[in-house]
Amino acid sequence: PGSIRIELTFDRGNTRNDLDGVAFITPDKQHVIVLQNRNMTTTYQVSIRDADIDGKEIRLDIEPRSLSTLIWNKIA
Repeated sequence: PGSIRIELTFDRGNTRNDLDGVAFITPDKQHVIVLQNRNMTTTYQVSIRDADIDGKEIRLDIEPRSLSTLIWNKIA
């Protein structure tokens, strides 16, 4: 309770839209992203950049037919 949904944008290299997600900030200022890969066979390589943190990004692979949740603390 109390989390606020925030903007999550995709720079899509494919037009199939098999990768989807939502992003939130919790009352404790944690950033949360949930990603879903609906594709049956394709693994997507994803880079996530936080607009509040210059020059830093998270890179990960999202396996076919999977959900991934990322949580990190906002830097003060």
